[in-house]
This record gives sequence, structure tokens and C-alpha cells, in this order.
Amino acid sequence: MSRCIRAACMVLAAASASSAILIDGVVRDQNGQVVEGALVSITSEESGASASAITGSGGKYLIDLNRPAATAVLGIAERPSASALFQNYPNPFNPETIITFQLETAAPTTLEIYNSIGQSIRTLVDEPLGVGLHRFRWNATDDNGQGVAAGTYFYHLTSDRFVETGKMTLLDGRKGTMAIESASLMRVTSAEPQQAGKAQADSDFFTITVTGDGFFDYERSGVAVDEDLSLDILVNSSTDLGMVRLALTDAPVDDADAVLVTINTVDIRRDGGGPWRTFVGESRTFDLLSLSGGVSEMLGEEVLEPGEFSGVRLQVESAQIVIDGETFDLEMPSGEQRGLQLQGDYRIVTGETLDLMIDFDARRSITRRGQDSDFAMSPILRLVPTKGAGFITGHVFADGTAAAVIARQGDEEISSAIVDPEDGTYRISFLAPGVYDLRVESELRIEPSVIEGIEVVARRGIRDVDFGDRPEDQGPEDEGDDDADFASVAWACAAGDAPMVDFQIAGDAITLHFEAPPTELGLSSVVLQTEPTDCNRGACANGSQGFHLLELRRLPFANLDAASVSMMVSAPTHRRIPATLSLLADGPGITCEAELVTDHSYEAGPRETDPIEVPVVAAPDLDRYAGFELPPPTAEAAMLTVSTTAREMAFGLPTVRKISGPVRFGLYGNPREEHWRLVSEIIEVLAVVAPSLEAGYAETHEDVTFPVLLRACEEWERSKDGVGGHRYSECRTGPSGFLSGGPGADSPWWVWIDISIDEANGYSGNLPTVRHEIGHALGMWHPFCGQSQMTIDHPQGQGRFFSAADLATIAAVHDARAMHGMRVDQIGAALGIPADDRWSALQADRGLACQVPDDAFTALFQDYATTAVLQSR
Repeated sequence: MSRCIRAACMVLAAASASSAILIDGVVRDQNGQVVEGALVSITSEESGASASAITGSGGKYLIDLNRPAATAVLGIAERPSASALFQNYPNPFNPETIITFQLETAAPTTLEIYNSIGQSIRTLVDEPLGVGLHRFRWNATDDNGQGVAAGTYFYHLTSDRFVETGKMTLLDGRKGTMAIESASLMRVTSAEPQQAGKAQADSDFFTITVTGDGFFDYERSGVAVDEDLSLDILVNSSTDLGMVRLALTDAPVDDADAVLVTINTVDIRRDGGGPWRTFVGESRTFDLLSLSGGVSEMLGEEVLEPGEFSGVRLQVESAQIVIDGETFDLEMPSGEQRGLQLQGDYRIVTGETLDLMIDFDARRSITRRGQDSDFAMSPILRLVPTKGAGFITGHVFADGTAAAVIARQGDEEISSAIVDPEDGTYRISFLAPGVYDLRVESELRIEPSVIEGIEVVARRGIRDVDFGDRPEDQGPEDEGDDDADFASVAWACAAGDAPMVDFQIAGDAITLHFEAPPTELGLSSVVLQTEPTDCNRGACANGSQGFHLLELRRLPFANLDAASVSMMVSAPTHRRIPATLSLLADGPGITCEAELVTDHSYEAGPRETDPIEVPVVAAPDLDRYAGFELPPPTAEAAMLTVSTTAREMAFGLPTVRKISGPVRFGLYGNPREEHWRLVSEIIEVLAVVAPSLEAGYAETHEDVTFPVLLRACEEWERSKDGVGGHRYSECRTGPSGFLSGGPGADSPWWVWIDISIDEANGYSGNLPTVRHEIGHALGMWHPFCGQSQMTIDHPQGQGRFFSAADLATIAAVHDARAMHGMRVDQIGAALGIPADDRWSALQADRGLACQVPDDAFTALFQDYATTAVLQSR
């Protein structure tokens, strides 16, 4: 059975950012007391984009990095609207909470509270509001001033075309009647919202600050964020104490999967000798290789009495190195197992924070003894005050060859960085102010190999310190040489020896010159892999880049009995998407991969003005159901427009999801005749149940408003040993698909389907899933209705095509009186449904709506079912 397995299958109004990066935590002082009302801000160190959130009860804060930039939220994705509804604070709450939202444009606005069965119990706002940030307090009472019970509630915001719902939890509830005056609302309006930026895309490093009353300002820089982060923050509220923070970073290691170091305790010693004082008493294991390129991990922070101290000591319990998946112990000198001491003169000042970074240089600390798997570690560390530290970044243009950049002062090596083989970038972080000489180490000769006199100043970065010539500056040599345009393939092999190969890309023709026929070199296959340069599988699925996913292809070279092989490769769609081209060579005992080019622009392929070619056998008959007369919507059909499973209802109350016509279909990727016939079948039925959509096929690619993307399921390996970096692994055990954007979305959207075309194991066009996802785009949710094409967890299972209830739902959604974003009470009134006992019963049990009491739709379903396209086998 077809089943939508992604959260993006139908974006719920209350939870539409499944890919969001969240930063949350609790702010406490040195006495363990939570700090409420503190302003927690996060600022990109690259772009300067900034955002903040206020701590609620319990000292909790939450920042969502995928929302538009605002006072409460930092945004990283461009959106056409900067309006946003934020999570209430506090949540859970008892008995009051604050609901905050931002409006990009002035408009009539409503903010309502609903209980868990969809009844409106309180209207907080019903008036025109201006541009900016608005905050309103709800004190757990209804419109009559009556206290409400504990439980789950929803707050629903409507302003102009912006509609969104949030979920909140009341812990204990209120009993009795409250005076209306006590339920007064607190309103704060900010300046105009900022336009959404791309801070996260520009830099993964942020500075976090906390300000407020009753404690000293907190600031921490160099915080790396590329996934959800829980960050509890300690602030100093004492006028007699200062703060010390210790963090750990590493200069990277080549040819290792991980370097694991277990630190038992971290101690500090006051100036003048005396005993060591435990600063961190918790044993933790760190992978040093994850702490390179400026990334650091907090060891601990503490508020201490002011004064001088002279050193830090790390008690290291054990160390291991992982190479090619195998773990080896790192033998350490016995003295160093008792403690690694770092000396220095540091001062703790009242009301200030001393930030120290321990740079563990694993590259220089680890040695291999002999040819055996015998490794030793003699730790080399340095202690750097981070508030005065700077960094150096740049590129090494080495054609993907492994390289490292070393920073030295005189004869002393201070730090280093491994060059990213994908884009040639490097970053050496936490450098004390001073003058440094940089040297690049690589098997490839690179000029210049040394750059001297790079001056680092406090809290600033030195950028674009580059080695080698930029690719655009390189001109062809020996133009009369036939091989002048060929370059050597830089293989990386997980097994076996790399074959000698030169390659040339001329237009869309890829030519390979081997030293002998590939079959004689032991190769059984040579494959050209293409993938989108701009995004990976997850990023493409959630942005405006759905067509990028069709660039995931594996194209085998034919005739490996010749020393020269070639292939023409063209764009898979009319979109000219920059592609990364790479090679994969396999044979007995040989697995090698090489990247050829990262930004290939196709010359050949479909154009926007090319026609959409629909197979003749799949041409729709728009008069197939000409005898059908569209009846008025019933209460059941109206209820199904805003109904989904109980599980999904817990995340938010559904609203009407409606698209505008004309609908012009286009199929891309790997469609077969069955897929064209299926879409034609939907076009035929839409002609009578939703005539306002004017459904049909687009004449040209640029006319497509409803793209359906069908990707053949292919085996993409995900390298775990560093060869070729991360690849895609998207073959699934069952059918899958999702809707991106969809009804109400202002940005581009599409239907995506993974299909199986494995002829040997049985062809499956995944037809039910195609209907299911198109159904979402036509406005249907996941009703708890047996035999519906849209159901996902009903005991009777999913139908093979749209049921009578599904067809009635589509008709109700696209009734001229229905509007996108309508709630359950609004859609009922708009469609003229009496607010009687039947309507109340349907609200209480939406499963009752599955039985559509209309003979017209039942007859249409029976006629439709006789011609619907079924799975071929």
C-alpha cells in the first residue's frame, strides 16, 4: 500500500519546519537559580545577522534558525514574507503565557485560542495591527472570564494571507470565573521586521550573548552550529565573583576516522602554588577530529573568586585512534597519564569572563612506531585566551590533492588545518595576536608554498590567504598539443590501486583516456555520477530546488574494451542546474572514486520553450464524466476538508488547503505510460469535481504549474572511509513520496515520488503513492477513513484510487466559497452547513465524515474506478 512516510507529506499548520535547526537551553546563575526575562541573542560572525529570544519560566529559551529574521528568531532561508508566529513562552505554562508574532505588513488580524477538539474558546486579537512584533498574554481563561482546564490548546493567527497555528500545554488549569480585567493583554510592538537573510549559509560560527537585569552580560563567540543544539548557559549574578570558561579544540589529523580522548577531570591552580582545584569533575570522551576548523566543545564554566591563577591540568584516562574502521590504543607516557599541565598567568576579574581554549594538536601528538599498528600519543597542547584570538582562512588550489596548512612563529609550529578536498578551503582558528608564517604541505607542487608575515589581530579574521592559482586564472598550455585540454584524474581508492586516467570535458562530452582498456586494468564498471552542486538530498527536498533531485544519476560507460571511452551527458530537465560530475571505478578488489568538476553547466537538454509531449494513449478525455452534475457540499465533505488523523491533530488543527488554477501538469524524471495515464485520469475527474482548476497538461515546460517528479530508485553508496565524501543512499524498502510546499505556498512547489524500475525484481510504478501525493496538493489531508486513497493508518488500509469521500472532499475544497486557511467553523459557515447537532457530532468524531451521504459521488466513484490505472504488476 502507498504510504506517505515524510513529515513533509502534508505540512501541518502547527509544525511546518521539520528541517529547522533549533537552539534551546536554560539560563541559570552561579547559585543554580533560573533566570527569567533574559535576552538571549545569536549573531552570525560572518554576516552579522542577529536574533534573540526571551527566557520564560524555568529560564528556558528557544531559537529556530529556519524562521525569517526577527526579534525572536534568526532566519537562514529567503522567504517572500517575513511574517511569523513564534512558540509561546513559557510552554508548558501555568497559569499565564505570552504569544508573540511578527507581521510584515499591516492588516486585519485575529489571534484565537482553541481547545483540543477544535472549539474556539478565546479571541485575543480581532483588529487591524501594524507592521512589527506583537506580544499578547493569555491567562488561561475563555471569553467569559471562566478559567479553563489543564490540557493541550492551540493558538491560531490569521493576518492577510498569513495563516499559522501553534500548540501549547496548560499544566494545572484554572477554576472559577476570573475578572475580565485580570485577563488584560500585554502588547509590545517593535520596529519593522528585518528581511530574512542567509546567516547560516554564510557561516556556521555564531556569537551568543545574554543580557538582562541582575547579572553581568554574558558573551561566547565561535559557537559552531550545523544541527540542533541544546546549550545551557551560566551567568554571573554576583558582584564579588568572576567567570572562567574552558573549551577544547583540535588541529586535524590526516588518514584517520577518529581520535578519541577520554578526559577524567580538569583542574586549575591558583597563582603561587598550592593544591589543584577541580574545575570539571565529569569524565567525558571527545572525538578530536570533530573539533577542527574552528569547532570547539565546552569543557566547563564556573563562577570563581577573583585573583590570579597559573595553570590548567587535564587528567587523560585513555586515548584511541580509529583508522579504516579499526580502533587502536594510543600509548601515553606514564607521567602524562597523571596529568597534562598547561602553564600561564591569567587573572579572574569581578564581573568579567575569562575564556580559555585548549588546542589539542592531535596531528603532532600521534606517532606511528614501525610498520605495525603500534601508535603512541605524546600530547601537544596550547592554552589560548579566546577573547583575544583571531583566525586565518583561505584556499589551497591543489586539484583535490590532500594538503595541510601550517601556521608557524619562527621555528615553532603553532597550529594547522587540513584542506577540504571538496572546495580547497581551510581555517586555522584560535590564534593569539601576532605575526605568522604559513606553509602548505602537499604531494602536489604548489606555488607559493610559503606565505610570510600574516598579521593576526585580536578578535578578527584574516581571509583569502590563498595558495596556488585560482582555476579561472589558469590558461591552457601548449595549445598545439592534442592532450592540452586533458587533466589527470585524482583518484581516491577504498580498495586496490587507482588506474591511470586522463579526462576531458568538452561541452557535454566526457572523454576518458586509460593507459590500457579498462577491462585489462581489472575494471568491470566505470560510472559517471552526477549530482546537484547546490544542495544535498535533504536540502533539495525542503527548498525551492526539487528539480535538483533529478540530477542524482549513475550513468555507466559502455564498451570498456577500448582505452578511450566517452559519453554525452545532458540536463535531465529544462532547468540548467549546476552539477558535480564524478567517476566511480569498480572491479575485483578495486573501488576508486574521483571528482571531475563541481560546477558543470549543461549545454544540451530540454529547453523551457520545448513542448510537453504527452503519449497519445494517455491523452485525457475531458468529456468522460460529462453527465455528472456537481451537488452542493455536504456537512461530511466540509468536515473532511479540515480533518486528519488524531495523531496529526495533536500537532495542530488543520485548515483548508487550496490551490488556484489553472493547473498545468508536467511529468519529469522517469515517468512511464502508466504515470501519464494516471495523471490524465485525475485531469478527467477534476474537470467535473473542481472545474475552477481548469486542469490539463502544460503545452511547454515554462507553462508547468503542477510538476510531478518521479525519480528511479538507484543505489547510491554512502562512503564511510572518506573516499569521495558523503553520497546519497535513497533506495527505500517501500514506496515513498512527499509534497513540498503545496496549497497556499507562494514559493515553487512540487510532488515528489520515489519509484522502483527494477525489471529483474518486478516493476512498480508506485501508482498509489503518486495519487496520494497529488491528493495532498489538491487539498486533502490524512482522513481516518477506510479505503480512502489518503488514509495512512486506518485498519481497513488504503484504497487503490480516490474514494467517493476523497472526490467529495476535493469538490468542497475547490468550491468557490471555500478559502485557503479557513478553520472548521469558517468552512462550515462558508459552505452553508447548518450549525446543528450533526455538525457538532462531526466535530466531536471526524471519522463519521467518511460516509458521504450523496449518491452522485458514489456513482461517480463507481464509474471512475472502472477506468482508474492500477499497478501493472
